[in-house]
Amino acid sequence: MIELQQSWPMQDEILPIVIFGSGSIVNDAHLPAYKNSGFEIRGIYDPDLSKAEGLAAKYNINTFGTVQESIDQKDAIFDLATPPAAPPEILKLLPYHSGVLIQKPIGSNLINATEILSICRERSLKAAVNFQLRFSPIMLALYNAIDKGMLGKLVDFDLWLALDTP
Repeated sequence: MIELQQSWPMQDEILPIVIFGSGSIVNDAHLPAYKNSGFEIRGIYDPDLSKAEGLAAKYNINTFGTVQESIDQKDAIFDLATPPAAPPEILKLLPYHSGVLIQKPIGSNLINATEILSICRERSLKAAVNFQLRFSPIMLALYNAIDKGMLGKLVDFDLWLALDTP
């Protein structure tokens, strides 16, 4: 039997997470996944403070009362689970070189997506767009099989990754 990689190795240094947004994706997916993985959640911010406080109480995490309080968190990963129009203003405020996870879609349209990309480049942000299936066990095994030459040259793998289609 051929063994294929189906998980990512954990990094040596794992930074705490600051979440922007307290919608259903955060409640139903992000917070349970972070908790199950043992990641530290430094806190959550939402313009609807009562909504953020409800999630914070449920998961026993801190709430930030302002955007400024949230971005003042040094050495953290910022999870932007916000509507597509919100990331540009938040990204402009994040510390240079920060790590940030942006929820899909990356912008409402091409102009908005291009603006987000420009801000990330200008601020040297280590940004990723959340495509859940890209890092799922089955996709990791597929990447590994391609790397091992098991599937031949059926597709241009680099182009396929660049397209980032789940």
